[in-house]
Amino acid sequence: MAENDNVSREALFAAIVSEAAGFYKIITITGSSFLGGSLLFMEKIAPNPKMWTLWYFLLPSWLFIIASIGIVIYVRRKNIESGRLALEGKYDEATEIDRQTAFWSTTSMIALLVGMLLLLLFGLINIAYAAT
Repeated sequence: MAENDNVSREALFAAIVSEAAGFYKIITITGSSFLGGSLLFMEKIAPNPKMWTLWYFLLPSWLFIIASIGIVIYVRRKNIESGRLALEGKYDEATEIDRQTAFWSTTSMIALLVGMLLLLLFGLINIAYAAT
């Protein structure tokens, strides 16, 4: 590796922070859009929804989406704590927090995808019922 390929720790940290912020923004904006869109366009998605689809698809989809956004809030708070510990030179503690936040970030992404899928199924099922 050439000497010019060396990147400072500060530059790496800035890149990681920027990418993480982008990831969390995508989760939050997408989740908020799906949640708000489903509330705003409910009468167009399912003008006469079947009661069971409300309980088995719509409500769980909203819960998954809200959980996804809540997890992102938690992870962002833990990232601040990890950064503070790293600045204090407590790298082992910061690494442990980073390991946990990686798990919760993945969980947030999965919760968002499940919520979006359930919302899609809610709409498709009710559109199919409306057509018959």
